Amino acid sequence: MKRKLVLLIAMFFAMALSFADANTVAFFKYEVKASECNEDGSLSDKANARLEKAEKKRKLYEFNSLEDFEKLLKKHKGQCLSITIPENSKLRNVEELKKLSNCIFDDSSIILRKLFPKDAIYSGKNIGYSENSVHDDLNTILNKIPEVSESPICVDCIILNDAGKKDYIFIIFCEGLEILLQQEKERDANEAIGYGRITNAELLIKLDEERKTNEKAGLGKLTNAEVEEERKANEVAGNGRITNAELSRKQEDERAENEAAGFGRITNAELAIKFDEERRTNERAGLGRLTNAEVEKERKRNDSAGRGYLTNTEVEKERKANQAAGRGRLTNAEIKLKNKQAFMKKVPRWMGNSVVLLTDYLYGSNLTICDLFYNPKPTTSVVVNYSKDELKLHQEIKANGVVAMKADLTLKLTKVGDAGTCYISRLYVESPLTFESQTMTCYGPYNDSGNYARILGALKSLLSLMYDYD
Repeated sequence: MKRKLVLLIAMFFAMALSFADANTVAFFKYEVKASECNEDGSLSDKANARLEKAEKKRKLYEFNSLEDFEKLLKKHKGQCLSITIPENSKLRNVEELKKLSNCIFDDSSIILRKLFPKDAIYSGKNIGYSENSVHDDLNTILNKIPEVSESPICVDCIILNDAGKKDYIFIIFCEGLEILLQQEKERDANEAIGYGRITNAELLIKLDEERKTNEKAGLGKLTNAEVEEERKANEVAGNGRITNAELSRKQEDERAENEAAGFGRITNAELAIKFDEERRTNERAGLGRLTNAEVEKERKRNDSAGRGYLTNTEVEKERKANQAAGRGRLTNAEIKLKNKQAFMKKVPRWMGNSVVLLTDYLYGSNLTICDLFYNPKPTTSVVVNYSKDELKLHQEIKANGVVAMKADLTLKLTKVGDAGTCYISRLYVESPLTFESQTMTCYGPYNDSGNYARILGALKSLLSLMYDYD
C-alpha cells in the first residue's frame, strides 16, 4: 500500500513537472547594419550569412523564473537574444508576460500592446504575422522585421509562433534594428504622400535629381511637387500654368517687346493696368474709353478724313453741338472746310491761295487770303469783289438787326502760278452808331512799312471781332 502511494506521489510530481516546462534563452553577438538592408527592407545575403554564423555560436540557457532570466540578461548585457517559451511554461499568462516585457524593455506593455495581436493571449490563436504563418527559419524571420512595427514606435523585437510546439519565440536585436525599422517607417510615410516607397535619404537624392532636371528644363530649381505648386499658384493668379522661373522669363520677354513697341519696359499685366488707367482718364476727359495710342490713332484717322484732330467721341460731341446750333451735323473742322470751299468759289483759286505778306509777325506763320477771311462769325456778312489784281472785301457786323460796324479792305495781288502774294493797301472802318470812321492806306509793305504795320495791327483786332479762328 505504501509503495502504491509513493508511486502515485511520484507520478503526480512527474505530471506536475511536465506542466511547467523550462524556458530557453539563447545569447549571441550580432549587429544589424543599415547599409546591409535591401530596398524592400530585407537583409542582404551578406548580412544573412553573418547572422547564420553568429547564431551557430549562440549559448543556450534554461530558466524557470523571471529572477533567473534577469541574472542571465545582466550577464550577457549588450548581446542579441532569442527566447523560447514552451506551451506549458509559467510565463504563458498575461501578468507574467507583462513582467517579462518590463524586464526586457522597461515597459510592461510592449509585448502585449505592440507585438502580439490583441486577442492572441486570450483566445489561444497562433501568434505570428498571419493566421496560418509558420516561421521556423531565422532568415525568414529577419526578412519580416519591417512588418512587425505597426505603430510609429520602434520595437527592437519580433515574435513568432512555432506552430508545431505552440511556443512563443522572441528574437531580440540589441543594436541596429531601430535604424531598419525607422527606414521602413520613412518608406511608409513617403509612400503615403506620393513619393514612393523610399527612405528619407533616398528621397533627398530623388528630390535633388528632380531639382537638377527641372532647372535644366528651365522650370527653376524645384522638385516636381514644387513645380506643380507654383503652376497652380500662377494659374490662380491669372499668369498661366507656369512656374515662377518661366513667368520671370516670360515677363522679361514682355518687357523687351513692350519697350520696343514704345510702351515702356513693363510686363503685359502692367501694360494692361496702364491701359486701363489711360482709358479711365481719357473717358473722363471726353475722349472716349481709349488708350493714349488709340486716342492718337482715332485723331489721325479723323484728321485725314477732314473731321478734325478728334477722337470718335469728340467727333460725335461736336456734331451734336453744331446740329443743335443750326450749323448742321458737322464737326468744326468740317464746317471750316465747308466754309473754305464756299469762300474759294467766290474768288479765283490763286487769289484765295495768295499769301498776305508779313502776317507771320502777327500769327506766327504766313496766312493766305482764304485763311484770314473764310470763316466769318454768324453776325458777320461779307461781300466779295475782285478785278485782275485787286480784291475788295466789304464786311458788316449786325447786332439785333442793326449794323454795328463796317470794314472795307482792298488787297493788291501778284499772281505766281496757282497762288500769289498780296498786301492790304487800304482799310476803312466805320461805326454807324457813333458816326466814327477811319481810313488807313499803304503803298507797299516794305517801302511804306510804318503805315502797313498800322493796318496789320488794326486788322488783327478787327478780324477777331468778325471771324472765328482756332
